Formats: sequence, C-alpha cells, structure tokens
Amino acid sequence: MPQRKRYEWFIEPRDSRTNELIVSALRDWGKEDDVIIGMEDDAGYAHNVYRVPYALVAVFGRNRQQTGLDFFLYNRKGPHGKVRRWKFL
Repeated sequence: MPQRKRYEWFIEPRDSRTNELIVSALRDWGKEDDVIIGMEDDAGYAHNVYRVPYALVAVFGRNRQQTGLDFFLYNRKGPHGKVRRWKFL
C-alpha cells in the first residue's frame, strides 16, 4: 500500500487585522505559540509564518474573499525542507 504524503501548512499574515484573526483562531486551536521566524521558501526568501492545521487552512481559504483577509499560504512535504507558496484555485 502506498504511503500517504504528509504536508505541513503555514500561513503568513500580510496585515495587522489578518494577523489578529489568525492568532485568535490559533488560540482557539491551542496552537498560538507555533510561530516560525525567517522560514526559508524554495526561492530563498525568508517569511514569518504560523504553522497551522489543514482544517484552519480550509476555513481561512473559504472565507478569504468575504472577510478581506490578506495572507499567503505555504506548505511542505514532511517535517523538513523549504516551504513553497500554495495558491488558491
């Protein structure tokens, strides 16, 4: 049986309002302290991100346009390596 791919997800707020909403949501999930400063992406740029569960990615993605939230999403396969930007379709 093929092994399932496991991804880690990260969100980078682009304004203070979005940052506050992300922190509040992470607090509700018990993950408000999962901050990574200077995480390098696959192009060599550093980002300040929060590690988030995929369920939260889905919630923020669904509500992005209605709420006016401004953020970038990143993921990576497994627990190591560089992140890559993930775009909504």
